[in-house]
Amino acid sequence: MKTLHFVSKQALKQKYRFDVLNRLGEMYDVDVEILSTGETGAFSKSSKHIKVNKFRSWIPIRSKFSFFPGALNYIFRRRPDVVLGVANVSQFTEFACLLLCRILNIRFVLWSHGYDHGKRPSHILERLREYILLLMHRWSDRVITFSGAGEEYLVLNGVLRSNIITANNTLDTDKLLSLKESLSTSISKNDLKIELNLSLNEKVVLFCGRLYPEKRALDAVRSMEILKHENIKLIVIGDGGEYSLIESYIKEKMLGDRVKLLGPIYDDESLAKWFTVADIFLMPGDVGLAIVHAFCFDLPLLTYNVCTHGPEIEYLEHGVNGFIVQEGEIPCLANKIKELVSDESLLFDLSAGALTTVKKKADIKIMVERMNFALFN
Repeated sequence: MKTLHFVSKQALKQKYRFDVLNRLGEMYDVDVEILSTGETGAFSKSSKHIKVNKFRSWIPIRSKFSFFPGALNYIFRRRPDVVLGVANVSQFTEFACLLLCRILNIRFVLWSHGYDHGKRPSHILERLREYILLLMHRWSDRVITFSGAGEEYLVLNGVLRSNIITANNTLDTDKLLSLKESLSTSISKNDLKIELNLSLNEKVVLFCGRLYPEKRALDAVRSMEILKHENIKLIVIGDGGEYSLIESYIKEKMLGDRVKLLGPIYDDESLAKWFTVADIFLMPGDVGLAIVHAFCFDLPLLTYNVCTHGPEIEYLEHGVNGFIVQEGEIPCLANKIKELVSDESLLFDLSAGALTTVKKKADIKIMVERMNFALFN
């Protein structure tokens, strides 16, 4: 059996990584051990293919930095076939693991965006951060990047293309498709709408994500102010710094009949019900893995053309499985929503395009196959 140690402070709080590694273990007979520290998510428990190991951090957990040297000692004693780390200069353990693996002749693979899709100030500390990150990429035996854009960035910055494997980021699509299928065979969409206290003739637009400024959830709500006389309802699922602001805006503009603010929902089965009754997925700001969740439920995506989208935005094809509108143009956003819900033929084609994208590009088995090649070949 092949052995893999995944080292990351965030490993026990990032469900999508946990799911991918679990599938890797299932599909390719890999013994995966997660070496981490800090808080544990409800999902992050040892299973048949994954063992969870927690170590004490020498730096307070609430700090953005971390160092848990117990992971280094564990790797030294166990000598796995491969060590997998995340590209993050504030996590000193990963960098130390890279150096240790070079000494012990253990393959070290970096799991990375490849480039920083966020907006950061340009100053000497940021340039130093970028230099250290590129050094980690160059010194790693292999780099797994989330997108073609990440691969091209690394090649332009001196990383050998032969050392880079692109494994487009995704969710457990098999599980999501199974949830959709299970719901569709057990209850009709109209009955589900009744269960969720929705009008049968309402078109449903769904926003599901963190309520932070970069997600632009408030713009989604403001679009409904323009559409308040249309038979369209926006469902907002999520929590974050803008929750109170959005709640107040809904009350101030008397949009309670057009916008339903639900707060966070973490249960997959409960989320599946809202994704099933929706007609469009709306996320004006930064899009990440939510696009995969939406596409698994046949929902076309509507978003802005911001430069800070996650690498998953590569799944979006304008006019095929969704649309991109000019950033900040809320009237254009509202008009596109109205166009989509008014044109059943167009909506059907976009929904079909979304599902096709999942099957051909975002299937978790494709990502896991690429990762296995990067790790063990």
